[in-house]
Amino acid sequence: MITFEEFAQIIVARVEELAEGRIQVRIDEILKNNGLKLLGVAAAREDTDISLVIYLDKFYADYKNGGCTIDEIVQKVHDLLELHSEKVPVEIKASDFMSWDKMKPHIFARLINAEWNRELLEKVPHRRVMDLAEVYYVKAAGKNKKDGIGSILIYHEHGKIWDVGEADLHEAACNNMTGEKSAVVSMEDVIGEMTGRSIPGSCGMYVLTNNDRFYGASEILKEDTLYGIAEQMQDDFIILPSSVHEVIVIPAKDDEYAGLVEMVREINATQLAPDEILSDHVYRFDRTTKELSIAA
Repeated sequence: MITFEEFAQIIVARVEELAEGRIQVRIDEILKNNGLKLLGVAAAREDTDISLVIYLDKFYADYKNGGCTIDEIVQKVHDLLELHSEKVPVEIKASDFMSWDKMKPHIFARLINAEWNRELLEKVPHRRVMDLAEVYYVKAAGKNKKDGIGSILIYHEHGKIWDVGEADLHEAACNNMTGEKSAVVSMEDVIGEMTGRSIPGSCGMYVLTNNDRFYGASEILKEDTLYGIAEQMQDDFIILPSSVHEVIVIPAKDDEYAGLVEMVREINATQLAPDEILSDHVYRFDRTTKELSIAA
């Protein structure tokens, strides 16, 4: 049985041969959120600086278990790269990445755990937010909604090319995010959307995210949004970090912190992918001071 590294080398060589120059193919180790490192096939068209990555861990597991042959995996990876390369927005090209003016409208912020991402934070502009870190990315939306949302994490090298610092990135992200509405959805509506059934009553729980539901936990950076929720509740409230894509808002009760932390940690350990976990802490927004802090 060949090793994972040997498997990856074979897949890249065979996919490159099959692509016949239509896409540039290479093997790449990607440092993802929370220190997760994955090996994958990275590919880019000549007219764009965006790399598409197909991770190989699941394909290797299928190969070891006899579920797929090398030939079948090569074809699947090639087809996925060809399919997704057509969805890359043509307006985002390599030449655009040399221009801050062209990239500035596409800069957004996302939140990651600071402690779990120490290695990554050495490589990217960021600022601390409680136990979290605000990092920045270029949002690359597809031509159509069905194409989904892509992102390009901004490293120090990008800042050098654009001659901008973290403060410039923060300002651009704030301006762009202010221009997009937050999505505050009742838990009843979320459950109804998932099940197709109407849920009567109100439990006072809300899901806070952005309209894309992509890195939507960053909505807690918007003071006006948080204050608006507090005004609607007429009280302080607790934020549970559901994932990097959304958070859950519940009414504040001081005696529930221990149980809430335990619940968050259990969900993180059993329900989320490792790179989607935001934090094991819970947070409180003070309606009077308009401050967000770690509650427990």
